[in-house]
Amino acid sequence: MQPDQAYNYHLKASDLLEAEQLKLDSFQPKWVSSIAKPLTIIYISTLPITSLIRIKHHDFMVVSWIPSVSEAIATKTTTDYIGEAFFMLLIFFLVVDTSYPKLGIVARWKSYRDYQKNYIKQEPKQLIISDHNIKIISENLTETIEWTGLEKFVENKQIFLLSCDGNREYKIIPKRAFTQSTDLETFQGILIDKINNQPQVN
Repeated sequence: MQPDQAYNYHLKASDLLEAEQLKLDSFQPKWVSSIAKPLTIIYISTLPITSLIRIKHHDFMVVSWIPSVSEAIATKTTTDYIGEAFFMLLIFFLVVDTSYPKLGIVARWKSYRDYQKNYIKQEPKQLIISDHNIKIISENLTETIEWTGLEKFVENKQIFLLSCDGNREYKIIPKRAFTQSTDLETFQGILIDKINNQPQVN
């Protein structure tokens, strides 16, 4: 990596989704993202199916030793079960959307909409790295980010996500900007050295 060398890249809507997922995962304990969330989603995904099965088999997975539950199930109609299944399906999509933006329908739509509405995000960019700061230059905006203003970074296989201004602002740098693997490794080392924070790899 040469001093003040420019790296060219173009943000994609998918980069915004990666950033949302990284932000979400970086503020959660590892066991939440790796165990609790998947188990919750698996459980919720079974509820609509259970409701539909009960249209023909009212006692399917019913706790028979609780009379009030058995009585409530017995009085439900087909319409009740279909409405219940539909409601549980909405809950399932909501949980997926908030837990895994990359998989969520609404989160994906929102990221693509925000990208299309923001012409600055769509402009080709240059990343210039120096001993004092990082510059992100596009046709209509030049951002200078001092190393002292960066608080931490997280990364996955696609992007670096730089946190600044008390975690109120994030900068996305796609790893594809670094066409040489040595430059990518050098930049990662600079981040660790300058921010003095080991990366959280997701």
